[in-house]
Amino acid sequence: MQTNNPNKYFAFISYKREDEEWAVWFHHELENYHLPATLNGRADLPTEFRPVFRDIDELKAGNLPEQIYDALATSAYLIVICSPNSAKSKWVNKEIEDFIEIGKAKGVDNVRNIFPFIVEGCPHAKNEAEECFPTALLNLQDKEERIGGNVNESGRDMAFVKVLAGMLSDVAFDELWNRYERDKAEEERKKREERNKLLISQSRFAAEKANKLVEEGDSYTARRLLLEVMPKSINNPDRPYVIEAEAALRNASYHNTAIFYGYMVYSMSLSPKGDSFAISTYKNETLKVLEVKNGMEVLSIFSNMGKIAFSPNGQYIASLTSSRFFFDRNRNKHRSNSITIWNAKTGAAIQSLDDPKANGEVAFSPDGKRIVYASRNTIKIRTIESGVILSTFEGHTDSIRYVAFGPDGKRVVSASADGTIRIWDATTGEQLQCLKGGKYGVSYAQYSPSGKLILSIDHGKTILIWDAATGEQLQCLKGHTDIVTCAVFSPDEKRVVSVSDDKTIRIWNIANGEQLQCLIGHADKVGFVGWCPDGKRIISASKDRTIRFWDVEPQGQQLSMTRESGFSARITIATFSPDGNRIVSASLGKSILIWDVATRDQLKCLKGHDVFFKNATFSPDGKRVVSASSDSTIRIWDVKTGLQLKCLKEPSGEVRSVVYSTDGERVVSVSRRGIVRIWDVETGIGIMSFQGDEAPSYSACFSPDGKKIVYALYRAVAIWDAEKGHIYLGGHFGKILAVTFSPDGKQVASASEDNTIKLWDIYNGREIQSMEGHTDSVNSVAFSPDGKRVVSASDDRSIRIWDVETGMEIQSIHGHSYGVESASFSPDGKQIVSSDGRDIRIWSFPPLQDLIDQTRERFKDRPLTQEEREQYYLE
Repeated sequence: MQTNNPNKYFAFISYKREDEEWAVWFHHELENYHLPATLNGRADLPTEFRPVFRDIDELKAGNLPEQIYDALATSAYLIVICSPNSAKSKWVNKEIEDFIEIGKAKGVDNVRNIFPFIVEGCPHAKNEAEECFPTALLNLQDKEERIGGNVNESGRDMAFVKVLAGMLSDVAFDELWNRYERDKAEEERKKREERNKLLISQSRFAAEKANKLVEEGDSYTARRLLLEVMPKSINNPDRPYVIEAEAALRNASYHNTAIFYGYMVYSMSLSPKGDSFAISTYKNETLKVLEVKNGMEVLSIFSNMGKIAFSPNGQYIASLTSSRFFFDRNRNKHRSNSITIWNAKTGAAIQSLDDPKANGEVAFSPDGKRIVYASRNTIKIRTIESGVILSTFEGHTDSIRYVAFGPDGKRVVSASADGTIRIWDATTGEQLQCLKGGKYGVSYAQYSPSGKLILSIDHGKTILIWDAATGEQLQCLKGHTDIVTCAVFSPDEKRVVSVSDDKTIRIWNIANGEQLQCLIGHADKVGFVGWCPDGKRIISASKDRTIRFWDVEPQGQQLSMTRESGFSARITIATFSPDGNRIVSASLGKSILIWDVATRDQLKCLKGHDVFFKNATFSPDGKRVVSASSDSTIRIWDVKTGLQLKCLKEPSGEVRSVVYSTDGERVVSVSRRGIVRIWDVETGIGIMSFQGDEAPSYSACFSPDGKKIVYALYRAVAIWDAEKGHIYLGGHFGKILAVTFSPDGKQVASASEDNTIKLWDIYNGREIQSMEGHTDSVNSVAFSPDGKRVVSASDDRSIRIWDVETGMEIQSIHGHSYGVESASFSPDGKQIVSSDGRDIRIWSFPPLQDLIDQTRERFKDRPLTQEEREQYYLE
């Protein structure tokens, strides 16, 4: 080959318009190709492979055949993009024939300079429809037949290199291909790197915006946004995993779903199945029905603002509306009030009932055939089918604020500004009872699901529970700091949820009147609340223009463990059993409690210590529990029988901590005087001991292989190694309260009164991470089973989960009313158990893939709109 090529073009690409994408790709690859460094400097090889003629780029105005011919005449090679399309093209065929003839005129065998690039079909096909060679190639003699690159056989990259190797006849294909593969891989790596940089920046921006949305009360949009930047599969990611995005998703998921609606909700009603809810708002004069699972609007009805209610079968919605004032022909002022029954699926008006004095609420009878409502000081019951008034009850001396049927449809309860709750016979209208509810009036009254109880709200801050049969007041629920606006029985009749102008939602135990939870999240007065039928979620609406869904049962964020009667001593620790089915807790009382995680029932109460407990944990097989106490003893218990198996006497006094080795054959204890002692479980004999620190020491544990023990000195971390003796790591600025090994035994985590958690490399003593975020002493630290996370508990009342690799906080859990004493993962890493001295709580911590899948399923019908995607720069 001559390097001083007299030709204007290195190659001419001939193709049919249908194959233009292939021509463009080949053109780009050829003009941008560089020979391997091993071939540089060879005089017989070109230094570059350009320019390449492709008609759409090179042609100018003028005579087409002449320009094509001139380009063929000044091209060293002819590349033919071969397919059934080009095989039928007379133009491609003519370009081949002209190129051959031009060569003959120059005395050059141009047949040798033709290279087919097969993209579809095959040459010399039996089926004409599959033939890819134009006639000019098919008519070549056998000795002249051209073999080119075949995309179908080897893929486009190898096919390209085969053509290239054919043009460089003295260069082996393998030499070009190996370099091409490396170059392509490097090019793809750089492209992927640049793409990933952009995606990482995009994810971090989305995480920042999502956290802002959560702060503003819109966790609903936050989760939809984060789904756009999360990998679909963590194990096979389609985009880079970004820890900030995970932290934001967990933050948004921890905050119960909030739908930013845009208007203040005037009235709300949950459907009987709990799959949808209806709302009317202050401004837009519509009644809307939305799905619970994703907030999607499924129905919109033009209607004046009014109180609304679903029928028991979910087929109808009743609305009691007040239209504007109007004047009759005598200029008398009137208000036209009406009750409308709507079809909940189609929005069609089924019945419209006028009543100028109608006010307050409207409610269906249990059979769905009647409605009851207040008409100033009277109560009216009407049929849905005909609108006929069946009964009118009179007796209240002031306006009626709330009215509802009992669960059997035979009773009606009403609440009035006259300060009474009255119970009526729904058929005769006879008043059966009159309960004195509050001197400032009663704003609400409702039967419990069984009809045995009645709930009422005085026009203040208290909720009263009554015996429906006797009229006896059973409970007075107090705790709200402003007017209570709504309260509802749970489906199991064991709890009441209430909302208030104090912006809180509170859940109460009916049996003892105790407040179980206080849910904070709304930014303004909360007006409506309802239980989902399964009793595990509630829905609330607020003047902050949001509708929120709250998890209050197992899939919710916390579970308050029921304490044994009279058990009020401070809980010092709570940990899972190895199988995750039980929890053991120790307290500053004289008993150890074992709980069933699924039922939250107390299974065993282990008694035997004389004074306060400090610590209790399960053995590796879950069959025993070891406990430490201020009575200078370590005791081992049989979990099944609750019997004490051994009592080990610590000579140096009070025992602060005790933990099993991973083989279950030894325990290590720490005394108040800083003595670290290893005990043989079978014999109950102390094997060895050493002085840790004379200052009070709190924590020690075995390494996973059982050959090392990490323990806390006052402000330093120490490791005893069976082979090397003592190793001292760095320290904290405050007293160390807890230490533990990672599951692989390569790292140690420590928690301190200086508000930090630190990770240490046990081989070089180097501090790996310092995790800062707590605002008070950190009392405990524990690794997740896979060693990728640590959980910490603090006197600042929070539990925090941290990423081990980066030291970044990925979730902060709040809900305890006191400083948190301990927190640890379940064996599967999906839950966290914590204790705050009063309560033991279990928190959900789903694996990231589960969290992504759950969130994606929940919002699969509500992706971000095009406008929202542009707003968050996702386009």
